[in-house]
Amino acid sequence: MRPLRAHSRTLAQGSVAKPDTYSVLAEPVDPRTDAEWESDPTLNYRVVFWVGPTHSREYDLLDAEDVHAAIAWANAEAQSRSCTYALYAKVRGGEGADLVWLAGIDPSAHSRGNFARPQPLS
Repeated sequence: MRPLRAHSRTLAQGSVAKPDTYSVLAEPVDPRTDAEWESDPTLNYRVVFWVGPTHSREYDLLDAEDVHAAIAWANAEAQSRSCTYALYAKVRGGEGADLVWLAGIDPSAHSRGNFARPQPLS
């Protein structure tokens, strides 16, 4: 991971929110002071398919085109398996790979927060 550097950004003015974005709170930030690091593009993901509250199957998606490709694969697989999933980005941390929880529900996460919306969306 490398230190965050300043960069330009363009904000869409007067755009109309789509129904799926109504629960998003967007605030402007100063990229020079908001974060201490950023990573290279993430191409590796982990998908955990939940077939029950305590039974899961995990897959690593390697060299995915982008997060949209990972989501598309996870959605298609979950629908074919009739289960839900949690999606994680695999990022390099200080001592190895770390997982950043991006979407979905983890039924085993009783002691921490959970996303409100299961994946895949029906």
